Amino acid sequence: LLLGGACSLSMYHLATMKQKSQSILVYDIPMAIYSIEFLDDYILVGGNAGVQGKLYQVTRNGSVTTTKLVSPNPVYSLSISNDDSTDNSFLAVAGSSYKIDVFSNVNRKLGYFSFTK
Repeated sequence: LLLGGACSLSMYHLATMKQKSQSILVYDIPMAIYSIEFLDDYILVGGNAGVQGKLYQVTRNGSVTTTKLVSPNPVYSLSISNDDSTDNSFLAVAGSSYKIDVFSNVNRKLGYFSFTK
């Protein structure tokens, strides 16, 4: 179980959960966490990073592997679309912005969709 919000991103093991159980891992990500998504062996994390939106890719053992700047700030939604016929996957990053960033993987931003009145 992964929990975020105003507190740090924390991982809990459900088999050992009790009323006052401690987390088994606390991630060192300096922002409020609003969106979490699993991708392969990684965890994608978005939230409120201050002036510029950020997307973090972390391993399950706690190390941050990638940090990317994104248009929306804060990030409220991470969505992964998998195309099984071509083995392509796309990541959409949305939030409090009129732009939705699109990635082919976390390291390669394809561009963004812009919505206006």
